[in-house]
Amino acid sequence: MKGFFEHYKKHVEIKISNKCDFIQQMSLEWDDDRLYLSQNRQIERLIEKYNLNHSKQTFKTPMEAKLNIMAGPKDDLPDVPYAQLVCALLFIARCTRPDILFSVTLLCRYLTNYTAPHLKAAIRVLTYLKCTTDFKLVYKTRSPNHATDSRSP
Repeated sequence: MKGFFEHYKKHVEIKISNKCDFIQQMSLEWDDDRLYLSQNRQIERLIEKYNLNHSKQTFKTPMEAKLNIMAGPKDDLPDVPYAQLVCALLFIARCTRPDILFSVTLLCRYLTNYTAPHLKAAIRVLTYLKCTTDFKLVYKTRSPNHATDSRSP
């Protein structure tokens, strides 16, 4: 393993520590008995890319209630990066933000036949993320004195 790090130190700057702070676009924060995961850096890049930096709009939910979107024609798609945005949101949802997973998977159904309302719904999910950047996925370690049995209810 030492040879691996020595080889890469010649080409890139590497910091070696006992605790990992960042992996696969996820920020890891360690506490005594908790691990906090977030993807704020990736969310911030998307906010900048889609020009939402100065937007004052806020949402309490990632999708409007009873959203009714229909598939558009496959041969006349709007020239917008809809698939890029939805796929980026899907990665975030799968890794650290399960609160947007339903909304994003619904939008994924229309990757090849989207319309302007689909893009608007995807932007709403991103705006929701902007409003909730303090949300983190938390894993709590078990106390060493706490015995558990996976078969018990």
